[in-house]
Amino acid sequence: MVGITEPTAARIRRRARRLARAVGRWGIRRWVAVGGLAILLSVACGGRGLHWPALPAGPAEPSADGGDRPAWPLRCVWVARLGAAPVGPALVSGNVVVQLTTAPAVVALDGGDGRRLGRQPLLAPAGAGLAVVGGLVVVPLLGRSPCLQAYEMGRGRRRWQMSAVVHAAPGVAGDTLLVAGEHGDLQALEAGSGRQLWRAPSGRRPAVGPGVGPETAWVVAGGQSLAAVDLATGRRRWQADLGARPRTVPVLVAGQVLVGTGDARLLALDPQTGARRWQVPLPGVPAPGLAAGPDLVVLACSDGSLVALDPVSGQRRWARLRPGTLRAAPVRVGGAVFAAGAAQQLEALDVASGEVRWAAPLDGPVTAALTWTGAVLLAATDKGTLYAYGAP
Repeated sequence: MVGITEPTAARIRRRARRLARAVGRWGIRRWVAVGGLAILLSVACGGRGLHWPALPAGPAEPSADGGDRPAWPLRCVWVARLGAAPVGPALVSGNVVVQLTTAPAVVALDGGDGRRLGRQPLLAPAGAGLAVVGGLVVVPLLGRSPCLQAYEMGRGRRRWQMSAVVHAAPGVAGDTLLVAGEHGDLQALEAGSGRQLWRAPSGRRPAVGPGVGPETAWVVAGGQSLAAVDLATGRRRWQADLGARPRTVPVLVAGQVLVGTGDARLLALDPQTGARRWQVPLPGVPAPGLAAGPDLVVLACSDGSLVALDPVSGQRRWARLRPGTLRAAPVRVGGAVFAAGAAQQLEALDVASGEVRWAAPLDGPVTAALTWTGAVLLAATDKGTLYAYGAP
């Protein structure tokens, strides 16, 4: 049997101390179990330790459409255990799936087979979903010292950190991060360094993060207002009173800005002036995201309804009441709208009619938005299980 040399033992002790600091909130029993596993893996890997995979440069977002379009019925391609409930949707970069959890930790998985590629423990719970940009994962942390942290996906090393209280997922515009803080400011940060490019006033503790369009971002400005700001300078272009707090991330669809509100309405605004073009009532409070396309926009509502509207006129195309509440944003893939909620099942509805064409059971309710990677559909349950469904 090969003995452990003094330098190796010293490395193990150093890694054990770092691990203890990283997971000190877990309690001694979990520390012993996870710490022992980390030491064994460290020795087995030649002292290099656990690490993240290298991710392709560029932003990663939940995909609403595009890529190959699966046929019904879908099949379960893989199932992965996250170890805790998800926070926000899974993000995709190349063939890597990244999911924030309540552990708190960030988990990276192979998009093809669900194999775990890495796990980054966090020292405090996350205030909102993460962002992935330029090979970095950016997480808003709360706790005693709230901050925004950016980790290198290749090594798990922290690239930068800044003090901030953030309760809404950052927006991504190229290599720029847009961060809406609790105290009423919107900051544009250089993603690679965290350097501030500009700061602009916004609403206090927004419920949703900024929406990003060509040369413009839309952000909560005051309790019931939405503002458009120039992406290059932060200069405010217009501000519109919505009559209620914004509930969905603003999106540009069919030449107008669509945003759902907390009093169960969907509004369409002129992107140049903020003037209201139309508004329609909804049967319940909308989930934070929309499944939007040039010919149809679909919302999941708190009463369990899925509502499809014409994005140009706001005219209702169809509505379907599903069992249980719906808190997760749906996703459209080709001719299907996929949705999941408290009923613990994943459903595919026909885009044209809203009829349910296919369903599959899940092990728990879904509250995080669904994600289409271009190859598989991802649904994470509150039980901490991530399902991937693809073409048969």
